[in-house]
Amino acid sequence: MLEEYVVDGMIDQHDAGHPSISTRTAPTEAVHVLAARELVHDAAYGSLVMWGGWVVHGLRFATVAAPTAAGPASAGPTATGPTPAGTEATGPADAVPTGSESLDLFGAGGAPARIVLLAPASVGRVLGDQDQACRFQMCGPVRSDGCDWVSVVFGGWVAPVAERSVPDLALHLADRHPTGDLFELGGSWVLLDIELAEATIRTRGGCVQLDTDDAVNLLTEPSGAGL
Repeated sequence: MLEEYVVDGMIDQHDAGHPSISTRTAPTEAVHVLAARELVHDAAYGSLVMWGGWVVHGLRFATVAAPTAAGPASAGPTATGPTPAGTEATGPADAVPTGSESLDLFGAGGAPARIVLLAPASVGRVLGDQDQACRFQMCGPVRSDGCDWVSVVFGGWVAPVAERSVPDLALHLADRHPTGDLFELGGSWVLLDIELAEATIRTRGGCVQLDTDDAVNLLTEPSGAGL
């Protein structure tokens, strides 16, 4: 089995991920997971590495939990949020899609949460209408007991978000990143979706690898809501 150590200034800092040279007790897997969840919740940006060699730093992102079926009392958000370029929202009849439109992203029996990125249009042109293997990584300080710094690297497949899901997902991103760039969707910016396959958590004291289910669980609160 090949054990990979990566020290590139983004994934690891000096001495990170090498328990043999750490003077402290290695944190348990549970501590790693708590630290990773904190970072996913608080991180402002992440870096996308695509199979074709593209590396894009500083991408804003949001975690999106799979929607539940909307009942009669659930009217959903009105069209007060960002609207992709070339479309107009004129009133309740043109409200942003909710519920079933978001289900397009998840599919029947799909993962309970995914990552949505705001990326330059040039990245969308590279992808076209295809998905591509990728890594999405973030790192930074955390307050969790037993860890003061953590790196999280998600592995999976990235693809453009389906057009009919863009308005709804733009509102999710606006909650975390209230930026005018969301009004340029379809022009200068695009939304990308990452379907997760695995995750790697690194701290100063060790490294933990997660399977698909555990990687997806990093994106959700214990209640099942997105972080």
